Amino acid sequence: MKASQMLTYIYHDCLRTLHSRAVVEAKTNFVPNRVLGASPPDMSPLECLLPRSVRTTLSQLRSSHCRLLNSYKAHITSGISDVCPECGVAAHSIEHLFHCQSHPTQLTVQDLWDNPAAVTVWNNLPEYLRDPELSIDNFRRQLKTFLFAQY
Repeated sequence: MKASQMLTYIYHDCLRTLHSRAVVEAKTNFVPNRVLGASPPDMSPLECLLPRSVRTTLSQLRSSHCRLLNSYKAHITSGISDVCPECGVAAHSIEHLFHCQSHPTQLTVQDLWDNPAAVTVWNNLPEYLRDPELSIDNFRRQLKTFLFAQY
């Protein structure tokens, strides 16, 4: 091995080590997710089947910075009430979305990570309903294809 190749190898090895240490340090210093109050779990691999617009909305819901929530709208715009438009009882937050008496569900906030497709269908995310390519039947076909490809 030539000296220049050796130096290049050492340089790249140092970069890898520095990067690995930075990743470990960043992971240990993560602030808990504000919705879960803990470090978020890995997302469901099935989420890749959802269109980008839906994945974006799910990501916004996971952070509670979503334009679909009155609590967020009230935070960024004065004069908007944060009360739930469905029940009118509590603040329209991500936590309330899963506990609202107007839309009872067995789903939980955790399902934003574990079962995003069910949350999407249950919550009738607007982007999901506007796109004819995203019918429930089409989604189920894609889901079956994905599951069979995994096993």
